[in-house]
This record gives sequence, C-alpha cells and structure tokens, in this order.
Amino acid sequence: MILNLRGTCGSGKSFAGFYLINNYPAREIYEDGWNKTKTKHIGYELPGNLFVLGRYYEGITTGGVDGFPAPKVFDAIARYARIGHVFVESLFLSSSVAPWEPLIKEFGTDLTIAFLDTPVERCIESTYARKGFTTQLKEDAIRQHHKGLGRLKDRLVQRVLDGELFNIAIVPRERSVESCLRLLHDGGWKEKK
Repeated sequence: MILNLRGTCGSGKSFAGFYLINNYPAREIYEDGWNKTKTKHIGYELPGNLFVLGRYYEGITTGGVDGFPAPKVFDAIARYARIGHVFVESLFLSSSVAPWEPLIKEFGTDLTIAFLDTPVERCIESTYARKGFTTQLKEDAIRQHHKGLGRLKDRLVQRVLDGELFNIAIVPRERSVESCLRLLHDGGWKEKK
C-alpha cells in the first residue's frame, strides 16, 4: 500500500511524517547509490512494515523526500511497497503525475493519493512560521501552486470516476494524522507500537 500525501508549502504534509516517526519505534534506513561517496538516510522502517520515506529530524525546514533524486525516489517507493506499506510526501511529488503512472499501473487500488485541504492563506502563514517571518516568501507562487493542485486533484478524481484503479482522498488539515492513520489501516497496515 502506498500513501502519497500532497499539498503546497505549509499545508502540513511533513507534520504527518513527523508524527509517525516520533510516535512509533522507527529504525532509520540507509542505502548506497543515492550519492557518490556514502550511504544516504532515505527513511524509516516502523513496526508492521510501514516505510516512511524521507528525512524527519529536529531543525529540518522541509521534510519528506524533497531534495532526493526523483528516479531513485520512485524506485524506492515501488521496492518498499512490494514488501510493506509506504508513506511518502514532498513538495516536488505534489504536482507530479507522469512519474506515478507505472506505480498506478502496478499497485492500482493499493495506491492512495491524498490531498490536504489546507486553505492557501494558512499555507502561507505556516510557511512564514517555519522559515521565520524575516524571510520574504513568494506568496504568489504558493497561491499558484495551491490552485494548480486543486486542478490536478479534479483531474485525478475524474480519472477514478472514469474507472481507473487507484484511490483519491481528501485529508482535512485539522485531522491529517488521524486521516493518514485511517488510510494506512484501510490499506492493510497493522499498527504496532
């Protein structure tokens, strides 16, 4: 089962990832081949074969797999989903569709693309809070990305309505953790603390 949580900057994507690795025993996963010289920390293994891909640690201003090479990310998603369950999020994954097509074909209804419903002004406020109010944000870019995600969500919903086999979910920001846990449980993850 794959759960891909999507949203723009400040929408709360990483909050769910942080929750998972801070509330369940998490073993860090390192792999060779992600960079030229050393192994790379690519995620966490939680009980019940849940793999949370990305980096989540104190002081990081972006979570998930942002900054990871996209082809390696999609390879890792597929590899770990074949042996368990995957939670993955990042800003760059939020707008992509084409790289997901092989995963949609292979995993079908074992793939859920979940969109956070965070209002754009809340996204901007959260991004300022995370980066510090002294940072000048490109608020128009965040607004454009938010609109684009709305259009993308509508297109993906239409594909599901037209009979394609994958899942779409809308996740309320105020209940993002509970919603993600429910989606993971519905997908077969047996939670063990």
